[in-house]
Formats: sequence, structure tokens, C-alpha cells
Amino acid sequence: MKNLFVSAAFILFSLSMFSCENSNEPLPYSGSGTKNAVDYQSTPATTNAMQVGNPITNKAPLPNGFEWKMMKTVTVPLNKGLNLSSPFSIVNEDAGDISWGSDGGCYQAIKCWKVGQVNLKIVDVKTVSPDYLKTLTFVKGQVSHAPAGSYSWTDYMPVGTVIAYKTSLGKYQLVVVKHVFPLILDIYHEDFYRIY
Repeated sequence: MKNLFVSAAFILFSLSMFSCENSNEPLPYSGSGTKNAVDYQSTPATTNAMQVGNPITNKAPLPNGFEWKMMKTVTVPLNKGLNLSSPFSIVNEDAGDISWGSDGGCYQAIKCWKVGQVNLKIVDVKTVSPDYLKTLTFVKGQVSHAPAGSYSWTDYMPVGTVIAYKTSLGKYQLVVVKHVFPLILDIYHEDFYRIY
């Protein structure tokens, strides 16, 4: 009999310890708000950090930095063209992005063939932002040079002139006139980088 009481006490104690019902725990809702165990097995749980395109909302996004990167200094021969992207090839006058040749009169000009241009005049390259360039109208045309003391034509590209170009892909490139005869240009490309 003693064993019967000990066995019954042990069974009751085991049931109370391993019982699945806890009066403090919320009960699941019935109906469409509950999921089957099969649903949980087929869809692994994901966190906000694991979801692509869903950034964690309590962290500020990393800011982007911008600067103009000097890509190359190029000497462009008279009546020749230049490609403004690597490998910055010197090509036939009408085959490049820009060319150096006659302005149609007595003087020389940088003409653009495949890109739009805006003459920014003499400015510091570091002060030119892509946001500012987006407000400008880029056209195909030319920027003419006139020798010092010319009475009939204005020199639109003295040394230090910055000309902005916009490619067909919407990328901006800057060209700085370093020297005129021979024509020497510094070519700058956009450089966006992540600030960590």
C-alpha cells in the first residue's frame, strides 16, 4: 500500500511538473490568425537584418561621399579626337568624344561629338557638385580659344577653364584646360564612395 501512495504521489508530481498548461501563458487564437505546423516548417523565420531591401529601421543609412577623381592628363594634337573614358585614346577628329580643331573660322576650339557640354569657366573642381550639374543644360557645341590680344573673338577657354561633359549614360566628366598650344587637359571622373 505504501508503494501505491508513493507511486500515485510521483505520478501527480510528474504531471504537475511536465504539464503543458500554464495559466499565465496566452492561448493561441483560433481561425485564420493561427498557422499550421506545416507553414512554420516550410517558411524559415527571418529577421529584419536577413531581409534584402528591408534595412534595419533603427540605424541611419551609411552616407555616401563624393569627390572628383583625376583620371589622366592628356595632350591632344591639333585635328585629333579624344575619348574621355579609359584608355583615353587619341583618335580621328570626328571619332572621339571631343576633338581639338578649327572652330570654323580663324581660331581653334574643343568640339564635342558624342557628349553634351557646359563651359563652367574658371572654377575650382572641388566646388562642382553633381547636384549642381543636374541643373544645367548640356548641349553639343564647341568652346573656342582665341589668342591673347585678339580684337575679333573672345577667348572662351583660357588656361584653368573647366568644361563639364555628360555622357549618354548620364555620367559627368570634367576637363580642365592646363595649356592651349599644345592642348593639355586634365580629365576628372565622378567618384562616389561609402563613408564608414
